[in-house]
Amino acid sequence: MATAAVAESPEAFGQHVVEAGVGWQNTGASPTLGWDPAIQGSRKDLPVWAGWRYAGRSRVFYAPYARLRFTRFWSLGGAGHLVGVETGLLGLGVYLNDPLGDVAPEARKGRWGVTLEAHAASLEWGANATPNAPSSDEVPSPDAQRAEVERLVASGEVQSVELEQFYPFGGYTFLSFSVPLRLTAWNMVTPTLGVGLFLEINALGFEVPLDRTVDQLAYRYSVVVGPVFRFDRAERGTSSQSSDRSNP
Repeated sequence: MATAAVAESPEAFGQHVVEAGVGWQNTGASPTLGWDPAIQGSRKDLPVWAGWRYAGRSRVFYAPYARLRFTRFWSLGGAGHLVGVETGLLGLGVYLNDPLGDVAPEARKGRWGVTLEAHAASLEWGANATPNAPSSDEVPSPDAQRAEVERLVASGEVQSVELEQFYPFGGYTFLSFSVPLRLTAWNMVTPTLGVGLFLEINALGFEVPLDRTVDQLAYRYSVVVGPVFRFDRAERGTSSQSSDRSNP
């Protein structure tokens, strides 16, 4: 006589996440690690981006991502719009509540998920997409304006609040490195779709120009928030829990 017990269990497939974010970033926010092209002070950034990431269902999971970034910036050295591609391949995440891998597909609807993710290294390559914009009637010659700002800074006469900052910065390419920390919360509106929000903080970032020589890296920090849409897989597998065989 033979008896066997078989129970179904969720398989640990990952999920695809589509997200968008908007926030605030300060580049060169240190007296010793400033953004040299700003001439004096830091560069003010308004980043907007859309991207993809992959997340698992186990308690600890691998969390790579890729995103397209658009950043409006301004400084005493000029303004522009940076377009860049950012990738994070060295990221890990952890579920702060029950992982999705522990929840059957038919029981996921209405459940909340919360994850915390950290990346050891995220890289972005980008360039100024509008080297000749924005235009300003107050600055007929951007190069002459920068030369005047440099003279004022050297003489100690500069007052940044009184000087025009929205004029063409010119060409610029760069590479940046960051260590973002991210908190995400979402609700499963269907067994396969989760909708929620994230908060991403980067307190340790650096940027280096690729088209000019500078004395040091520029330190930067940022805070970004936005919506997330998580597309999950609903497969359910089987695994043998126990088996007992005996002969009459």
